[in-house]
Amino acid sequence: MSDDERLSLTTAVSDEDETGEPRSGSRAAGSGGGAAAAASFNCTGAVRKAGFLSVKKWLLRRRHQVELARKRGWKGYWVCLKGTTLLFYPCDSRDGRAIDSTPKHLIIVDGAVMQPVPEHPKRDYVFCLSTAFGDAYLFQAS
Repeated sequence: MSDDERLSLTTAVSDEDETGEPRSGSRAAGSGGGAAAAASFNCTGAVRKAGFLSVKKWLLRRRHQVELARKRGWKGYWVCLKGTTLLFYPCDSRDGRAIDSTPKHLIIVDGAVMQPVPEHPKRDYVFCLSTAFGDAYLFQAS
């Protein structure tokens, strides 16, 4: 997969608002939405790790600039690391039994930087993932 294909897929997933609909004027509008892109993405390999994480979008790359994400609330997902891809499944419970079979979001972590955030003011066990494309996410493990 080329860098351009990875960027368009990551952007398609990143350009969704809280309702799962692509924002108007984003590149995701032409691709059918980020959830559809995540569901159609073929990710092969065994699941390396899986568990419940709270996720907060922090920074995003838009028009060759990095800016703060507009909706930065914490949302819970069942997350699986499969190969070099993080797959996010919406789930109702923390045990992961009620997950959908198709992922709602995905992040390609090839070339990403992960670092702990021990000084987070309100939450414990927080770490930050900065992708190669400039997006940054905060995760909280429980």
